[in-house]
Amino acid sequence: RSDIVSKEVLTAGREILGSMAAYKKVEDMINIGAYAHGANVDIDRAIGLMPRINAFLRQAVAEPSHLEDSFTALQGLTGVGQAGPAGPGGPAGMGGPGGQGGPGGAPAPQGGGQPPGMPIR
Repeated sequence: RSDIVSKEVLTAGREILGSMAAYKKVEDMINIGAYAHGANVDIDRAIGLMPRINAFLRQAVAEPSHLEDSFTALQGLTGVGQAGPAGPGGPAGMGGPGGQGGPGGAPAPQGGGQPPGMPIR
């Protein structure tokens, strides 16, 4: 809801959900090698994003994350509200395989953001 989060965060979340849905539709084809890369640009993008989406969604209980840091990481997956779109390697500062960052490949917290449980303004 736009009265709870910014338009950019809402848009990024919708894009992530869309990519997850596109991937789910053809997951079996992908797994058996029957999907031809280039057949659908949305599915190609989803395939490229899924490892980073899955990394973002996994967070150990012992790995706290501030809400603002999570919003920034979510936007970083899609490039929404960022200086430019997310490329194949993702935005600078994103974690993941071989990268550095915070939980789930998110940018490492910088100590800012809202304390847990604080309302977003």
